[in-house]
Formats: sequence, structure tokens, C-alpha cells
Amino acid sequence: MVSEYSEIFLSRFGGPILAKRLVSGLSEPDKQRLSTIMRNRHYNQGQTIFARDIVPAEVLIVTYGTAELRCGSDIRTVSPGEVLGLTETLAEAKYCDTLTAVTDCETNVISRDDLIWYLRNTPEACYRSLEAVAENLHLARDRAMGDH
Repeated sequence: MVSEYSEIFLSRFGGPILAKRLVSGLSEPDKQRLSTIMRNRHYNQGQTIFARDIVPAEVLIVTYGTAELRCGSDIRTVSPGEVLGLTETLAEAKYCDTLTAVTDCETNVISRDDLIWYLRNTPEACYRSLEAVAENLHLARDRAMGDH
């Protein structure tokens, strides 16, 4: 569980995690297994996709449409291909931001339990996820320290 660091707006500092980065190098059977644990979800324009201070139970990948990620006065546009909530879901930490659909949006979601099962049974996917999270944390630290 994350402590006071859960209040750091990592998506602002570290940048987006892209789905294609997480699946690059995976075998076709591993990609097939991943597709079996994804569920589609639709959000209408203006609908809140997730809200600050909620502990997520799933990771989501935007597959269609545009959304807005907001933390205080900071706003970032989210586009198809971005993975959101990976760090918070794995750490069982609260979101530090709110995501709202700017247009109608389609997403794929993976429950925390399914994600944990998949990562435990797919070493290459586990490595890709760890690598992406570590890169974001490193970039966040550098930016927070003013080393950018």
C-alpha cells in the first residue's frame, strides 16, 4: 500500500503508459490470454470515468475517443492507447486525479484480480509492466527534483 506518496500526481510527472509498450514482445498466446481478461466499457461524453480519492479495482485502456485527466488546475488530454490506473491498481492506492470523457469513449478494463493472475502467469508481461512503472517513477522523480 502506498503512503504519503499516493498524493503525487504521477501521470503529470511521468507521462502516459502506452498499451503497445506493455504488449511489445509478448507471444501470440500471451496476447490471446490478455484479450480473454479484458472487458469493454462505454462512457458518454461528459461522463466521469474515474474520480480522485477512489481506490481503483481495475486498469483501463482507452481504445476510442478522448478524455481529460485533471488534477487541480493541471489538465492533460488522454488519447486512445493509453493505460490508466496501473500503478494505483497494483498499489491499491487512491487516484490523485479525475478522468472525464471529452467525447464518447470506449475502454477495455482489466480487474485487479485478473491483472494479478495474468502478471503472475506471464513473466514477460510482468517484466514489461514493471519496466514501464519504473520508467515513470524515475521520470517523476527527476521532474520533481527539477532535473528535467
